[in-house]
Amino acid sequence: MRARCRAAASRSAGLASAGALALAWLGACSIGSGVGESFGSAASVGGNTQGTSDEGSGGGTEGGDDPDGSGGSGSGSASAGSGPDDPPPGGEVCNGLDDDGDGMIDEDQPSVTCGVGSCEVTEPSCVGGAPQGCTPALPGGEVCNGLDDDCNGAVDDVQQACSSACGEGTVVCNGNEQACDAPAPQPEACNLADDDCNGSVDDGVGGCRHGIHRSLHPVTGEHFYTASLDEAQCCGFVLESANFFQLYSASHAGLAAFYRCYTPGGFHFYTQDPGCEGVPVNEGVMGYVATAEGTGGAVPLYRLYLGSNGDHFYTTSAAERDAAVASSGYVYEGVAAFVW
Repeated sequence: MRARCRAAASRSAGLASAGALALAWLGACSIGSGVGESFGSAASVGGNTQGTSDEGSGGGTEGGDDPDGSGGSGSGSASAGSGPDDPPPGGEVCNGLDDDGDGMIDEDQPSVTCGVGSCEVTEPSCVGGAPQGCTPALPGGEVCNGLDDDCNGAVDDVQQACSSACGEGTVVCNGNEQACDAPAPQPEACNLADDDCNGSVDDGVGGCRHGIHRSLHPVTGEHFYTASLDEAQCCGFVLESANFFQLYSASHAGLAAFYRCYTPGGFHFYTQDPGCEGVPVNEGVMGYVATAEGTGGAVPLYRLYLGSNGDHFYTTSAAERDAAVASSGYVYEGVAAFVW
């Protein structure tokens, strides 16, 4: 730019009014030396309204004009792009906003699961821009259906009490059907148990127990006990009670042999002692008795003694025992055994 001003001043010096005009051109160069000023403006100062077209179009900086006349890089236009205060996109959270800038709000929020068994539910964790809690379904009554209806972690545990004639139990599931696991009645066997749960022990089992008949000799006053109905009515004895009590025909756990003994005075007595309590004659085992009350339903067999004639009297009746003591002179000697 300064080179052009010096050339213009030199050309003006050859004109008729060389001094004045040269000063005007020098002034014009001084005035138009600023960045962005055109020669058209400078020429007007000297009274010349015509500017050089190729010298007045540039707006470039002092560093020089581009060859294409664009005036360099001093256009000053702003480039397009994000502003410095815009936050970068973030991960989506449950807040009703598009946190990740993808045009969708609160997307991809996980679901939540809670509860066990039939109470288990799965629900969204975000509803309407707010975190959503999980509430299990309410439990129901347990039934046999292969499900955990009461939501306790166990399937088909009905836990209801039930019973049979033989005892207590609980309801169990057999597929979709309910059953009671209480003991079921069984066929009766000779085992000191009520297998069929009818309230009687070993009843109806042939040969399991046998009856003992009671007789009285009206002359001697002896009470006689035997398993033979014929013997009970022999030799002057009068049958007082057939099958007065029962004994087991064979030994079982909890039973002991019951012996019939014969005294020198000609009377009989009955004991668990195989030595017949010192009496020399043991006539053998009558049957088997219980050693404890209640064994298979056993009851006490009371033993009394009448010293005036040497008679031993046996009864299962406490009332008869007491009457014999009170009115007949018998002495109560205790429980001889437990019988049926």
